Amino acid sequence: MMYFVFLLSVSIHEFGHALAVWLGKAKVKRIQVGIGPPLFRVGVFQLRLVPLNGFVESEGISSRFHGVVVALAGVLAQGVVGVFVLLSGIAKLDPVFWGWFLVVTVLSFLMLFPIGHSDGAVAVRWVFSKKQSINT
Repeated sequence: MMYFVFLLSVSIHEFGHALAVWLGKAKVKRIQVGIGPPLFRVGVFQLRLVPLNGFVESEGISSRFHGVVVALAGVLAQGVVGVFVLLSGIAKLDPVFWGWFLVVTVLSFLMLFPIGHSDGAVAVRWVFSKKQSINT
């Protein structure tokens, strides 16, 4: 069950980043969910065996503001879905699964701390970058 909790959580997070890239009219080159050997690939989406991490590879992000929005969109997407789960009553259908999902969602907010390669660190690099583009 925890496999599916992490798979759902990481997928929502990465699709949040991808949505922000698309809405800013930039190009999503790859969305990867998980680490380890690939299980399958459809278009730009690739699922790997262990869903503990992921990333979105993009090009064409040309402003600092758009870069910061993209960096923070994953955590925002998880938060929005988490609030929806709480308010909609979906959590009552399978309290254990959705309980763990909400725990993972709350823990995802730790990604906002600017440490290492976290979303917060990428956002800070965008804010203080003198270049128009940055590798995320």
